[in-house]
Amino acid sequence: MGAPDSLLEEMRQLAGRPATPRTLPRIERALVDGCARKLGVEVERLRLERRLRETATSAGSDRANELSRIARSLAGAEAELSMLGVLIHSLRLRQRALQAG
Repeated sequence: MGAPDSLLEEMRQLAGRPATPRTLPRIERALVDGCARKLGVEVERLRLERRLRETATSAGSDRANELSRIARSLAGAEAELSMLGVLIHSLRLRQRALQAG
């Protein structure tokens, strides 16, 4: 997943350096891409939660392994959602400050 990693890196860089009018287009692009990524991860999280419920109520010898795999994936999705939320918030503040500026 190179693209999401590069997106997060771009967002981190933009959030960590002083915002200038020249960076506004990059901030806006990162916000659009970040919000789109966040929606995709939210869809994946919902899919994983549904799969977790289905697996928990099913019978089978591989159930414990599958539950563990799903739980790890769910934790990863939740961590990514949290990171995206923080970065999006930070970039929105920078965007608003530049637009008001």
